[in-house]
Amino acid sequence: MPRYYSPTPVYRKTVFLSLVIGVITGVAAWAFHILIGLIYNFALLGQFSADYDANQHTPESPLGWLVIFVPVLGGIVVIWLIRNFAPEAKGHGVPAVVANTDPANPLAILLYFPFALIIGLFALVFIRCIYYSEDFFDTLPLNPYVRHMLGMLLLGILMYTLLRTTGLP
Repeated sequence: MPRYYSPTPVYRKTVFLSLVIGVITGVAAWAFHILIGLIYNFALLGQFSADYDANQHTPESPLGWLVIFVPVLGGIVVIWLIRNFAPEAKGHGVPAVVANTDPANPLAILLYFPFALIIGLFALVFIRCIYYSEDFFDTLPLNPYVRHMLGMLLLGILMYTLLRTTGLP
């Protein structure tokens, strides 16, 4: 074996492509973060700013109670994007995650049985609510855009009520 390793052309090409892909991915992630900040600040605060920190509480929206319509507008954009560019992305994804989850480690369940039982019950209720909501909205005799707007309106009302009842800003 030689004392010093001399990389082959294939190895050099692989390393180069890995670096290029890493840089492109990093720039895309940074741009996506900026885009999230711009949309978030404009939609909720009426400010044109890319500054966004998910670890900080958002100040109260100047929209007041009208903030409940922000998810409705976002929902319109999302349903338009999905229907036109990614119809296979329809749904919430929870059933797909549940269907692909491996059985939990039996020892961990025994050790954390009380917590596992409580969380399991909450998860069962949550999943059933998700399924029920999706089935319910799919059966409404409305245009898909109107159905989505209605669901996002209900979500906006729910989040606004949660915000008001918890005393968060």
